[in-house]
Amino acid sequence: MLLIMAPQSHEILSISELSTDDARGVMYSPDGNWLALLDTASAGYRVVIVTADGHHFKTLLSTQDELTLGVRCMRWSPTGDYLAIGDHESTLTLFGRNTFTPRLRFLHPQSIEIPNGVVWQEELGPSRSRSYTQAKQPATSPSQDTFQPTRKRSSGIALMEFNHPRGDLLASSTSDTPSTLWIHSIGATSAHTVTALIHQSPIKALFWHPVVEDLLLVQCAIAEPTVYLWKASWNEPKIVSLSFKAPVEKLKAMWLASDEDRIRLILSTAEQSAIKLLTHEGEEVNDARGRLGPEAMFDEGNSFDQSSMNMQA
Repeated sequence: MLLIMAPQSHEILSISELSTDDARGVMYSPDGNWLALLDTASAGYRVVIVTADGHHFKTLLSTQDELTLGVRCMRWSPTGDYLAIGDHESTLTLFGRNTFTPRLRFLHPQSIEIPNGVVWQEELGPSRSRSYTQAKQPATSPSQDTFQPTRKRSSGIALMEFNHPRGDLLASSTSDTPSTLWIHSIGATSAHTVTALIHQSPIKALFWHPVVEDLLLVQCAIAEPTVYLWKASWNEPKIVSLSFKAPVEKLKAMWLASDEDRIRLILSTAEQSAIKLLTHEGEEVNDARGRLGPEAMFDEGNSFDQSSMNMQA
């Protein structure tokens, strides 16, 4: 059963029967004209498209003949032109708006070969310094067994994020090769994979900058205050080790909304937070407000009002 209610008043606007077995996810399109409903995993590859007033429009099924494990995740592009669906076979399919037919498809093989593109690989240098080097193609991505040999295997698209507001870049990562990042370019009539970045550790988060549209922040599962940056206009991606003295086992990094002249991000743990200012070349300038801990939150000259902070999470 689908209930559509008015905001604030929660007045019921429509009630309709769903064609799903047991919907486990729902997402409005950015323009509010469509609802995408993700069916239960036991239903296989099945996403139901519903109009804004609750009427069934179309059911999206797998285009493959063989039985599949179904949908892992889905995202609308910021413009609403595409609904991206990631499946357990590590395929990303973009369905076009209005007709919801498959328009674009991206594969994520373990052996990477990108025509007219570059594959970058993270290297550890002296004193554990980190940098990207260009890898010879075809390059091989480490499998999840490299990092978690004893844990239960998972599969499919694990992370995917469109840049804002144009949605012409799409970053993705899979559970099968969890340390590899893929970046795809989406044009009006064509699309292609731009690059792949192979890391020493699994990727745990992706954030496009809210203002600088082609700047991507990647965080990997390492116990260091290190962030990975990719920007379309750079000749190569950057690995930036930031100054942060607190324990970093559960460090989180994300962008702070700002204008194009000031690129800021916040590093935070349960005990400490610090705002970092970066140049447009991805280099740390200084601590924009210094390192902040619970005991210093209300000290004179060191206040940190989080209510006015706009985080890009």
